[in-house]
Amino acid sequence: MAIGTPVALLQIPSLGISQVVVEGASGAQLSGGPGHVAGTAGIAERGTSIIAGRRATWGAPFAKVPKLKVGDELRTTTVAGTMTYRVSSVSGTMPDLAGASGSASTLVLATSTPAGIAAGDVFVTAVSTRPAFMST
Repeated sequence: MAIGTPVALLQIPSLGISQVVVEGASGAQLSGGPGHVAGTAGIAERGTSIIAGRRATWGAPFAKVPKLKVGDELRTTTVAGTMTYRVSSVSGTMPDLAGASGSASTLVLATSTPAGIAAGDVFVTAVSTRPAFMST
């Protein structure tokens, strides 16, 4: 997928978030909204997919993400369909994702504050409620 191309719609009903996710997570992509981290699994596909987003700048699409709680629902919609996830952890450190696939799709939302702001990093891990879509 070409960098900057829309790859999914991310919805977080409990926070009122609905954002288009583009491929790539450099400053250029994140200035327009959340980005899928290249080299991670495709969104809603088997394995772990990481979506990065700004919490304090460029519209702050992930400003409310630290308020997520275990059990909250997230949805992604791609060309393959809609996948529902349940939050399994909210942490200040990147989760150990070794062996975290099986037949499920794991989604990690990653966000941090700009340098000099003490709030730090937040990683939300969510697991699909059904088997992942096949790679396209």
